[in-house]
Amino acid sequence: MRDSGHKENSSGSHSEFLSALMELTPVECSVLELTGKGNSAKEIADKLGMSIHTVHSHWKNVRKKLGLRGYGALKDWWRDNCPEWEK
Repeated sequence: MRDSGHKENSSGSHSEFLSALMELTPVECSVLELTGKGNSAKEIADKLGMSIHTVHSHWKNVRKKLGLRGYGALKDWWRDNCPEWEK
C-alpha cells in the first residue's frame, strides 16, 4: 500500500481527521478540489483569480489542517476520499 502522506495523530482518531476537514475554508476546499483534479498552481490561480503565491499558501494551510505532507499528498487525499468528484 502506498503512503499517502497522511500523518497519523497520536490517537489516530477518524473523528479528529473529519474535524480537521471541516476547518477548511470554502476557498481552501476549491483549491483542494482543483488540485485533486490535476490542475497546476497556475491553472488554479487563473481559475480562482488569485496569484500563484496565494495558491501555494492555500496548499500549505490545507496540508497543515489535514495533517498531510507534500503536494502529492493533496492529490492522493482527494483521490482516496472524493472519487465521485473525479474530473
